[in-house]
Amino acid sequence: MAKRRAESELEQVEAEAEAEAEAEKNGRRAAGSQDGVNRALILDCSKHSDGSIYSGDDFLAQVLQGRRYPRDSLWEFGSMAAPTLKEAMMLSNPTNCRPHMWACNIHEEQFMMQIFSLKLSNITATVDGPVHLYGYFAVRDHLDPLRNYIFNRTRDDPFIMGQDNGVDSDNSLIPMPGPKRGIGNQARVLIEFDIKIKNGETRDDDFQLIDGAIICSEFVLPNRVFTQRIEGDCGAVDISLALLHSAVEATVQVSISQVHGNGFSLSLYSYTSRIPEKIQLFDGFISKPCDLNRFVVAVVVNTPLILIFKIDKRDGSDHVPGCCAFKARTHGYEYDMQELKLGCTNILSKNVTVGFHGEAAAESELVLVEAEAEAEAEAEKNGRRAAGSQDGVNRAFILECSKHSDGSIYSGDDFWHMFYKVADTRETRMEAMMLSNPTNCRPHMWACKAHSVQFMMQIFSLKLSNITAAVDGPVHLYGYFAVRDHLDPLRNYIFNRTRDDPFIMG
Repeated sequence: MAKRRAESELEQVEAEAEAEAEAEKNGRRAAGSQDGVNRALILDCSKHSDGSIYSGDDFLAQVLQGRRYPRDSLWEFGSMAAPTLKEAMMLSNPTNCRPHMWACNIHEEQFMMQIFSLKLSNITATVDGPVHLYGYFAVRDHLDPLRNYIFNRTRDDPFIMGQDNGVDSDNSLIPMPGPKRGIGNQARVLIEFDIKIKNGETRDDDFQLIDGAIICSEFVLPNRVFTQRIEGDCGAVDISLALLHSAVEATVQVSISQVHGNGFSLSLYSYTSRIPEKIQLFDGFISKPCDLNRFVVAVVVNTPLILIFKIDKRDGSDHVPGCCAFKARTHGYEYDMQELKLGCTNILSKNVTVGFHGEAAAESELVLVEAEAEAEAEAEKNGRRAAGSQDGVNRAFILECSKHSDGSIYSGDDFWHMFYKVADTRETRMEAMMLSNPTNCRPHMWACKAHSVQFMMQIFSLKLSNITAAVDGPVHLYGYFAVRDHLDPLRNYIFNRTRDDPFIMG
């Protein structure tokens, strides 16, 4: 009987593998790397068109229906399709100061997600004239699992692709008025989307661009942008994002105080946390004094937030760049502001949670970011520590100061050195089955119905890809390959051989 059950399970696994291969072949919900771009895995039963995202009893459905959260805190707010109730700057005056708020030295580390861009990758449907996009793209996090909109347009007010209003317009970029507040990434983040292409007089004539939801794990490499392609029935959208460690929420408010002449085109974008990819905040035409929408950007503590302004007059006779920089600090409930006079306009930029540096510092920081971007591009070109996808295989990003040969892995004071206690080279003290008798039973251990959700990693294989050195005879490997996690940040060995007892390949 056990043998029949095993054979049945194996048949099911093989059937799922064939189905996944067929899905990748058809390009419908492929996950992995194709053409150098990773495909996002769209969750099953996550479509809005058939209502499946609001039904079911899996983790996703319970989040959307509020059952994963206290009834008195969320259920009373009604539909889980409502927008987030938390505003930006609600966390600008934190209460978790150590040792206390009057002599704050440190806060608990905050993981935040920053979305750098949404980009229309391709359209497979035939559309006459400009593309009119409507629908929404939203994020749900552990702070408040209601929709935090990144993009939200109605059918009567669609975004028209290809309108060249700004200085640096990219006709494939989808504007991001959101998020409404910073995106917490202490736990998994759900990204939900339902975007259509307006095509006729009624909704029945419209094309479904993308529809569903994806999960972004908190267990990704920090402070580095990665891109995923979300594929739908009639095209695809690329999302570029990063997980930032020890980050704070910066709120940027820009006021146009004076406008001379007939107006001007304005492109406003930012660089954050010394990451070379830019975030487009605004791209359009300004005809009169106004306040732009409030922008929210995540910034790693002790790194700059740089704002870049590019202005062109309507007649194209003037091109004026300007920049200012701010630096994240412990508390940010005081306003920092700077006025830029850029020929045809005066711009007042105000920032919360960050400290003021001034224009000279901004130019210096911008030069540093551009230099780091050039160095990274050179490193990828040489293939020394390239991260990303080449030949269909993703390259791992090796952390700076993580070599054993020069001892740099045992020094340093950044997050991963301290959190994983890398200077301690001992083996983990926890044995298998130590957690087989859990203590977090609900309602209690004598009538256990549920445990807290556990995320676990499974390593399936280690494989020698290639050797560039000339080796006579069989390859003798020694050394170690180990994992450190939050349960016990000591080495949990996957492979461990001494020089006197190497593993002989082949």
